Amino acid sequence: MQSLLSRLPRGLRLNNKLVGKLAPSATKLHHNEACSAFGADQQPPTSNRAPPAAYYYEKPLTASQLREIRIGRFPANIHEDGIRFRSSWDLYSSLLPPYGKKSFLPELRISYDARFSTTSVDRAPTPIHELCTTHISHRMFDKIPLSLKRSLEFELNYRVPIRQENKFSERKPDIAITLKAPDTRPSLVGVTEVGFSQPYADLKRWCDVWFDGVPTVNMVILINLSEKPRFPRKEGLEYIRKQGQQNFPEVEAITEDDFILQDPTDETSAWTAFGFTWCGPVQGTLEIWTRCPKTGRPLLSSKPTCFYGPNADGAPIKIQPSDLVPSSGKNETYEDVELNVIDIREAIEIGRLRTAKERFIKLLKVARGIKDRQRRYSA
Repeated sequence: MQSLLSRLPRGLRLNNKLVGKLAPSATKLHHNEACSAFGADQQPPTSNRAPPAAYYYEKPLTASQLREIRIGRFPANIHEDGIRFRSSWDLYSSLLPPYGKKSFLPELRISYDARFSTTSVDRAPTPIHELCTTHISHRMFDKIPLSLKRSLEFELNYRVPIRQENKFSERKPDIAITLKAPDTRPSLVGVTEVGFSQPYADLKRWCDVWFDGVPTVNMVILINLSEKPRFPRKEGLEYIRKQGQQNFPEVEAITEDDFILQDPTDETSAWTAFGFTWCGPVQGTLEIWTRCPKTGRPLLSSKPTCFYGPNADGAPIKIQPSDLVPSSGKNETYEDVELNVIDIREAIEIGRLRTAKERFIKLLKVARGIKDRQRRYSA
């Protein structure tokens, strides 16, 4: 099928990643030994720590920092989760991967908002983010009625143009749902945005942009994964340096068995290893916005569902296909699509453990002066 964005000079698609099985966790004894070896005490309680940094780094970037982004690396001397700065379209475009090339490394998420002439750069999605996205994409597609499924295509991380008056913004939604129709170009009808510790206001802003800038969009699903407290990346690096990076294992020797739940009886508790917390408790909420048929404005179609975390309410996640693609026939109706919340929780559990391991390894590499290789592309 011809890509939704084939008319633009850039298009990129990332392969879906399947959810695997959770590796066995470390034993309590293993955890106690690790803590003893690294100073016995865990990191200070949250109340004794400085408040977490803002999500975005918003100072002007240096030439070397821009160069790092161009080769696919998030600048090592920036500890925030994202970068946001005023820029021209040309500068934004210069940061993107070459047209028609697929990266062998996780992509930074780079967006441009024409309303404020700002470029935002988010770190490559964490395993939590990726597994949640791919799982929901697969389950939604599986549950949609066959008669409608033939006309829909679910795309992960496609770059989409968004026209606002006489300006263009650009964004890669986590899931883009396109409708295929005979003799017409595919049209974008649905979007899913997944945020991990991202400000809700930022997610909602992009929700409004989708409805305002893409007239064919009928539904936007917002998934807010919130880690509290937000991972203290700078503090984690300082911890490794204080303990002495030579006292930690070789990167190749680190496994998921090195990590253990802070409370073994609670699967949502923090993942710890070597005396430090590498992934804290996460709360996941989902809300569905649809286009109001009268005003054309976004309308919250159901109250937010807390589907994961200590405060999960157990409510089912239901999606009405006719909100995505209005039925064309008088007698054509679609039953609600219900997503299996338990499956989604299991995917997030796997993602949290993998995120903890990934964070530790990345910061250990920084402490040891090991740089990730420059981004490489397919032919």
